[in-house]
Amino acid sequence: MKVLITGGSGFIGSHCVDAFAAVGHDVIVFDCISPRHTSVGDHVVGELRDPVAVEKAVTRSDLVVHAGGLLGTHETVVMADDAVRTNILGTLNVLQATTRHGRKLINISKPNIWLNPYSITKDTSEKFCFMYVDEFDAQVSTVKLYNVYGPRQEYSRVRKAIPTWIVEALNGRTVEIFGSGAATVDLIHVREVARGIPLN
Repeated sequence: MKVLITGGSGFIGSHCVDAFAAVGHDVIVFDCISPRHTSVGDHVVGELRDPVAVEKAVTRSDLVVHAGGLLGTHETVVMADDAVRTNILGTLNVLQATTRHGRKLINISKPNIWLNPYSITKDTSEKFCFMYVDEFDAQVSTVKLYNVYGPRQEYSRVRKAIPTWIVEALNGRTVEIFGSGAATVDLIHVREVARGIPLN
Protein backbone atom coordinates (compact mmCIF):
# COMPACT_ATOMS: atom_id res chain seq x y z
CA MET A 1 0.00 0.00 0.00
CA LYS A 2 1.15 3.55 -0.72
CA VAL A 3 0.79 5.81 2.32
CA LEU A 4 1.00 9.60 2.14
CA ILE A 5 1.99 11.25 5.42
CA THR A 6 1.58 15.01 5.66
CA GLY A 7 4.01 16.55 8.12
CA GLY A 8 6.17 13.46 7.64
CA SER A 9 9.36 15.37 8.45
CA GLY A 10 8.03 16.39 11.86
CA PHE A 11 8.03 14.79 15.29
CA ILE A 12 4.97 12.51 15.14
CA GLY A 13 4.84 12.33 11.35
CA SER A 14 8.40 11.03 10.98
CA HIS A 15 7.73 8.23 13.46
CA CYS A 16 4.59 7.32 11.46
CA VAL A 17 6.78 7.17 8.36
CA ASP A 18 9.10 4.70 10.09
CA ALA A 19 6.19 2.62 11.44
CA PHE A 20 4.47 2.24 8.07
CA ALA A 21 7.75 1.48 6.31
CA ALA A 22 8.60 -1.12 8.96
CA VAL A 23 5.50 -3.16 8.10
CA GLY A 24 6.19 -3.03 4.36
CA HIS A 25 4.23 -0.05 3.05
CA ASP A 26 5.56 2.43 0.49
CA VAL A 27 5.66 5.87 2.10
CA ILE A 28 5.34 9.33 0.55
CA VAL A 29 6.32 12.23 2.82
CA PHE A 30 4.60 15.56 2.17
CA ASP A 31 6.05 18.46 4.14
CA CYS A 32 6.99 22.11 3.72
CA ILE A 33 10.55 21.33 4.80
CA SER A 34 13.16 18.92 3.51
CA PRO A 35 13.48 15.59 5.37
CA ARG A 36 15.24 15.85 8.70
CA HIS A 37 14.54 12.72 10.72
CA THR A 38 14.24 9.94 8.18
CA SER A 39 15.41 9.11 4.69
CA VAL A 40 12.68 6.51 4.25
CA GLY A 41 10.21 6.95 1.40
CA ASP A 42 9.66 9.47 -1.34
CA HIS A 43 9.85 13.07 -0.12
CA VAL A 44 7.68 15.80 -1.63
CA VAL A 45 8.27 19.38 -0.48
CA GLY A 46 4.93 21.20 -0.54
CA GLU A 47 2.50 23.34 1.43
CA LEU A 48 -0.80 22.17 2.91
CA ARG A 49 -2.14 25.57 1.83
CA ASP A 50 -1.59 24.62 -1.82
CA PRO A 51 -4.61 22.57 -2.96
CA VAL A 52 -2.96 21.59 -6.26
CA ALA A 53 0.15 20.20 -4.54
CA VAL A 54 -1.97 18.39 -1.94
CA GLU A 55 -4.22 16.80 -4.56
CA LYS A 56 -1.28 15.72 -6.68
CA ALA A 57 0.25 13.96 -3.67
CA VAL A 58 -3.06 12.39 -2.62
CA THR A 59 -3.59 10.84 -6.07
CA ARG A 60 -0.32 8.93 -5.64
CA SER A 61 -1.50 7.26 -2.43
CA ASP A 62 -3.95 4.64 -1.17
CA LEU A 63 -4.10 6.03 2.38
CA VAL A 64 -3.37 9.48 3.82
CA VAL A 65 -2.17 10.16 7.36
CA HIS A 66 -2.63 13.86 8.06
CA ALA A 67 -0.04 14.82 10.69
CA GLY A 68 0.91 18.21 9.24
CA GLY A 69 0.08 21.57 10.77
CA LEU A 70 1.31 24.72 12.45
CA LEU A 71 2.25 23.95 16.06
CA GLY A 72 2.27 26.06 19.20
CA THR A 73 -0.20 26.89 21.94
CA HIS A 74 0.70 30.33 23.29
CA GLU A 75 3.11 30.81 20.37
CA THR A 76 0.28 30.94 17.83
CA VAL A 77 -1.67 33.64 19.68
CA VAL A 78 0.12 36.31 17.65
CA MET A 79 -0.11 34.33 14.39
CA ALA A 80 -3.73 33.17 14.37
CA ASP A 81 -4.10 33.87 10.65
CA ASP A 82 -1.22 31.50 9.83
CA ALA A 83 -2.70 28.82 12.08
CA VAL A 84 -6.09 29.14 10.36
CA ARG A 85 -4.60 28.97 6.86
CA THR A 86 -2.42 25.95 7.63
CA ASN A 87 -4.48 23.95 10.11
CA ILE A 88 -8.02 24.60 8.87
CA LEU A 89 -7.66 25.41 5.17
CA GLY A 90 -4.81 22.91 4.85
CA THR A 91 -6.95 20.18 6.39
CA LEU A 92 -9.80 21.13 4.06
CA ASN A 93 -7.45 20.70 1.11
CA VAL A 94 -6.59 17.21 2.37
CA LEU A 95 -10.25 16.38 3.04
CA GLN A 96 -11.41 17.55 -0.35
CA ALA A 97 -8.68 15.64 -2.20
CA THR A 98 -9.11 12.39 -0.26
CA THR A 99 -12.89 12.54 -0.62
CA ARG A 100 -12.76 13.34 -4.31
CA HIS A 101 -10.39 10.45 -5.02
CA GLY A 102 -11.89 7.94 -2.58
CA ARG A 103 -8.87 7.69 -0.29
CA LYS A 104 -9.04 6.79 3.38
CA LEU A 105 -7.81 9.54 5.71
CA ILE A 106 -6.42 9.21 9.22
CA ASN A 107 -6.51 12.66 10.81
CA ILE A 108 -4.14 13.31 13.72
CA SER A 109 -5.83 15.61 16.23
CA LYS A 110 -5.42 16.71 19.81
CA PRO A 111 -8.00 17.17 22.56
CA ASN A 112 -7.51 20.52 24.20
CA ILE A 113 -9.66 22.91 26.20
CA TRP A 114 -7.31 25.89 26.01
CA LEU A 115 -8.39 28.85 23.93
CA ASN A 116 -5.49 29.48 21.59
CA PRO A 117 -5.24 29.36 17.79
CA TYR A 118 -3.62 25.92 17.74
CA SER A 119 -6.35 24.31 19.84
CA ILE A 120 -9.16 26.16 18.10
CA THR A 121 -7.91 25.28 14.60
CA LYS A 122 -7.33 21.60 15.46
CA ASP A 123 -10.82 21.38 16.97
CA THR A 124 -12.35 23.09 13.94
CA SER A 125 -10.46 20.80 11.55
CA GLU A 126 -11.75 17.77 13.42
CA LYS A 127 -15.32 19.04 13.10
CA PHE A 128 -14.82 19.44 9.34
CA CYS A 129 -13.77 15.78 9.27
CA PHE A 130 -17.04 14.81 10.99
CA MET A 131 -18.95 16.95 8.50
CA TYR A 132 -17.27 15.30 5.52
CA VAL A 133 -18.16 11.86 6.89
CA ASP A 134 -21.82 12.89 7.32
CA GLU A 135 -22.23 14.91 4.13
CA PHE A 136 -19.95 13.15 1.65
CA ASP A 137 -19.48 9.66 3.15
CA ALA A 138 -15.76 10.39 3.46
CA GLN A 139 -13.52 7.66 4.85
CA VAL A 140 -12.03 9.48 7.83
CA SER A 141 -10.69 8.26 11.17
CA THR A 142 -9.49 10.73 13.79
CA VAL A 143 -6.77 9.82 16.26
CA LYS A 144 -6.69 12.18 19.24
CA LEU A 145 -3.27 12.38 20.85
CA TYR A 146 -2.38 14.13 24.05
CA ASN A 147 1.05 14.78 25.56
CA VAL A 148 3.18 12.78 23.13
CA TYR A 149 6.90 12.69 23.93
CA GLY A 150 10.03 10.97 22.73
CA PRO A 151 12.97 11.16 20.32
CA ARG A 152 12.95 13.96 17.70
CA GLN A 153 10.81 16.22 19.87
CA GLU A 154 12.73 19.43 19.57
CA TYR A 155 13.49 21.93 22.28
CA SER A 156 12.38 25.09 20.51
CA ARG A 157 9.99 28.01 20.56
CA VAL A 158 7.09 25.53 20.96
CA ARG A 159 7.33 24.80 24.67
CA LYS A 160 6.24 21.36 25.87
CA ALA A 161 6.57 19.89 29.37
CA ILE A 162 8.96 17.37 27.83
CA PRO A 163 11.60 18.24 26.65
CA THR A 164 11.44 21.77 28.15
CA TRP A 165 11.67 20.67 31.79
CA ILE A 166 14.48 18.23 31.04
CA VAL A 167 16.57 20.77 29.14
CA GLU A 168 16.03 23.44 31.81
CA ALA A 169 17.00 21.04 34.60
CA LEU A 170 20.10 19.78 32.76
CA ASN A 171 21.22 23.39 32.25
CA GLY A 172 20.68 24.33 35.89
CA ARG A 173 17.83 26.69 35.13
CA THR A 174 14.68 27.10 37.19
CA VAL A 175 11.94 24.77 35.95
CA GLU A 176 8.84 26.90 35.39
CA ILE A 177 5.67 25.42 36.91
CA PHE A 178 2.27 26.92 36.21
CA GLY A 179 -0.43 26.93 38.90
CA SER A 180 0.04 25.20 42.25
CA GLY A 181 2.27 22.43 40.96
CA ALA A 182 -0.22 19.78 42.11
CA ALA A 183 -1.44 18.94 38.60
CA THR A 184 -0.63 15.57 37.04
CA VAL A 185 -0.23 14.67 33.40
CA ASP A 186 -0.50 11.51 31.32
CA LEU A 187 2.18 11.01 28.67
CA ILE A 188 2.41 8.65 25.71
CA HIS A 189 5.60 7.72 23.90
CA VAL A 190 5.70 8.66 20.23
CA ARG A 191 6.75 5.16 19.13
CA GLU A 192 3.67 3.67 20.78
CA VAL A 193 1.55 6.22 18.93
CA ALA A 194 3.23 5.47 15.60
CA ARG A 195 2.86 1.70 16.01
CA GLY A 196 -0.89 2.14 16.57
CA ILE A 197 -1.60 4.35 13.56
CA PRO A 198 -1.25 1.61 10.86
CA LEU A 199 -3.85 -0.48 12.72
CA ASN A 200 -6.63 2.07 12.16
